[in-house]
Amino acid sequence: MSRSRRRTLIAVALALVSGMVLLAAASFGLLTTWQAQSTDFLFKTKAAESSSRVGIVAIDERSLREMGGDGRVFNWPRSHYAKVMSALSEAGARVIIVDVLFDTPTGEDDALAKAISSGTVVLPIVGELPSSAPSGAPMAYDLAVSPAPVLARAATGLGHANVNPDGDGTVRRQQLVVSSQGQDIPSLALVAAARYLRRPSVLEGPPANGSLPFAGRAIPISDGRRGMLINFLGAPYEAGRRSAFPVVSFVDVLRDAADLKPLKDRVVLIGVAALGYADDYWTPASIGRKMSGVEVTANAVETILRPAFLRPVGSAANAVLIIVLSLLSGVAAVHFRIVRAAIAAVVLVILYFLGSFTLFDGGIVANLVYPPLAPLLAFGVIVIYRVLFVEADQRAARRLLAGYLSPAVMAEVLKDPDRLHLGGEKRQMTILFSDIRGFTTYSEQMESGALASLLNEYLTEMSAVVFEQEGVVDKYIGDGLMAFWGAPMSQEDHARRACLAALGMMRRLRELHRRWQERGIPAFNIGIGINSGIVSVGNMGSKERFSYTVIGDAVNLASRIEGLTKLYGTGIIASEATLKLAGEDVDRRFLDLVAVKGKHEPVAVYELAQPADGDEAGVRTDRRELRRLYDEGLQLSAERRWQEAIATFQRIQKDWPDDGPSAFHLQRCRELAENPPPAEWDGVYVAKSK
Repeated sequence: MSRSRRRTLIAVALALVSGMVLLAAASFGLLTTWQAQSTDFLFKTKAAESSSRVGIVAIDERSLREMGGDGRVFNWPRSHYAKVMSALSEAGARVIIVDVLFDTPTGEDDALAKAISSGTVVLPIVGELPSSAPSGAPMAYDLAVSPAPVLARAATGLGHANVNPDGDGTVRRQQLVVSSQGQDIPSLALVAAARYLRRPSVLEGPPANGSLPFAGRAIPISDGRRGMLINFLGAPYEAGRRSAFPVVSFVDVLRDAADLKPLKDRVVLIGVAALGYADDYWTPASIGRKMSGVEVTANAVETILRPAFLRPVGSAANAVLIIVLSLLSGVAAVHFRIVRAAIAAVVLVILYFLGSFTLFDGGIVANLVYPPLAPLLAFGVIVIYRVLFVEADQRAARRLLAGYLSPAVMAEVLKDPDRLHLGGEKRQMTILFSDIRGFTTYSEQMESGALASLLNEYLTEMSAVVFEQEGVVDKYIGDGLMAFWGAPMSQEDHARRACLAALGMMRRLRELHRRWQERGIPAFNIGIGINSGIVSVGNMGSKERFSYTVIGDAVNLASRIEGLTKLYGTGIIASEATLKLAGEDVDRRFLDLVAVKGKHEPVAVYELAQPADGDEAGVRTDRRELRRLYDEGLQLSAERRWQEAIATFQRIQKDWPDDGPSAFHLQRCRELAENPPPAEWDGVYVAKSK
């Protein structure tokens, strides 16, 4: 198994583990409050809506102030309520909910009962002293306080008016059904919706599959206790500001000073809308201001009638999201650099939140804690793994590889170090050998320390040129260097890169000569041989001690070609195989057909033209004549016209005495003229030394 694949599998495993940790936390109900509070943010970001079915007659601050009673609405004459109810009935209110408890009988109850008996009024029941109840059962109260009997009989329905905040004090749900002394009591909101829709009964059946059947619709109950999430329309009512519901002041209705047309055909709630009277609550839609209990109930009624139910994403879907987000972040964390992996994790979180906003508009409440945590946790776990193990391995590998891989190649190898596996693979590659000419004699002129320093400087510069062409320095052989292209990364232009590296090494050597001349160090020449072919490449050796190298006939031939540079008196020689791959724009000069030592098959070899300083575009103009004469001499030699060839090469030697290949062919033509070869001679030169 490759190391890259193994790391991916480890990342997947770690991501799964982090996802399973989050799933376990979710199953134990951890961070439930965080989830609820994060969901509140969705209400604060959505656009405010207006109700078309519900209105409010508010016992507001002005009503309390002008009607007296120290704000104790229970002490007001019940005739006031009777008048308001009658006015609403006459105005066409379809259902009237009175969120005021008339539990104590008074002498005005008959008149109030008459107003209630219009057939449209729902009165409240208040549960007190809550007791424990089995999981999944309705919230239970030891005591339920009902209206006075004469009023209860006159009402079209009774519903509980309890508002139950969550543990953090925020109201998010309406308990659709509570129980007291074995009796189920529907909420005011549920009774009002049933009367509005003219349903014969309020409770139409037991809960099933997480929902309560009602009026042909299934009301989602999210907490296992018949609690419906309230889809709040907007921020709490505030006098002088636009409200989600049409609001009329109680005192204005009482004084016949209110326009009741907006309340026609609506469910109209009568209740205390002033804050600070023990019936106000924080809600998800609250922005610096609490919401009155009557407005909470109004939002619950609107949720049922619209219908605009909120359905939390199921546990199975959450589990899938957690695992998928963990895996995506985990794979990114193992394959990207840490900064990019962090960006990927953050992008996943952002996309999830954007998706959550869209889902919320459709009534789906996404979990905003565990799925967003999943990519972040997976990223953190895998980054720790990378720092402790993978990055440590890569730092060690980087130190090991820095000596013979260019930074660009090393970066690719470190993505998949198994490219350097023990054992070889067959590839077409290009191999380069270089060597210092007469180094033994040269070294005798220098002190050993200075010689070592000079050699290090030279090999460092030559290696840098190889790295510039993204080659691999295979080894240093005394004063020589071996490099190759085409592995560990595939390089289609490996031959061209090797040729450019050879030319670059010659340019760099001339720069060194100028630098050394200032220090009084004598110059030296080098020879470079290049060949391409099928070789075996890989980590060769034992499991304990090995090196990444190439072996094969093509490697041996490259070494032999490097040796020919002495014979032909030139700096760079490349085989025909290399130049066919390198492209026609690599300037060359044919040297010979050579059967190198140890090989029977001849090889066509070429000199790579070295542009002079200041003329990097090609061979200088005054060398064109040299090339013409040189080609003419080779042709004459091939035609066995030795004396004419000798004359041609002598002319070259006169004008270009430093041209090594011409000097070689001049000497060769003289030998052939003295001892002509047989008629079947094919022109191949057989090298007698390496």
